[in-house]
Amino acid sequence: SWYVKAGLINTQDYKQTILLNQTNDGFTLLQDAVKNGNRSLIKEVKSWYEKAGLINTQEYKQTILLNRTNDGFTLLQSAVINGNASLIKEVKSWYENAKLIGTDEFNQNVILKSAKNKFNILHCFGMLNRITVPEFTKFWKSLRLEPRDQYKLLTEKAMGKFMPGNKRKNSDLFLFFNTSRKQLKKQLKKQSNPNFAGEKKIVNKKHKKNRKTVGILNHQPSRKS
Repeated sequence: SWYVKAGLINTQDYKQTILLNQTNDGFTLLQDAVKNGNRSLIKEVKSWYEKAGLINTQEYKQTILLNRTNDGFTLLQSAVINGNASLIKEVKSWYENAKLIGTDEFNQNVILKSAKNKFNILHCFGMLNRITVPEFTKFWKSLRLEPRDQYKLLTEKAMGKFMPGNKRKNSDLFLFFNTSRKQLKKQLKKQSNPNFAGEKKIVNKKHKKNRKTVGILNHQPSRKS
């Protein structure tokens, strides 16, 4: 590349001015590549950070992995918005390699903090028509979030109106989110009041079938007939 030929690849100027720099909108070079979604481009850009010896540094963790754009979107959210399950898995692995998954730092900065107009990561998932419930539950289970945090995300209203899930975009995930909200609400109420027995409801056969196949707490993938 031009930077290699110029002998800049291992210089501090190259790292700070190119790799760790942010645009006026708060995007880093890597997040811009992930937003673009081109896998070859993402691989190439990621290799620049590796060659520069930044991957295992605190700078990379803070400036790249935990970065939020001016609108509040993270690197992981940019991957989710692209709607490609394999890309989401790859970007999540970067957080895993940095030992961030499950930490308060990751949860508070990447998962629980919503973007502009209160759009959180579940709102992003709810708009995807290419993500299946099994793909989502596998991802979600790996984050190891507390029930109260899951419930917070599921009930957060974007623009003061819309909770995660879009029936027209992804009806299966919409049903999954709705059922999970009910399950989590019931569980949290039991935890706060051990004597709470829960209301008994009469359900039809169709609902019984759905109840077995949905719900974040049970991490059960839905099955299509």
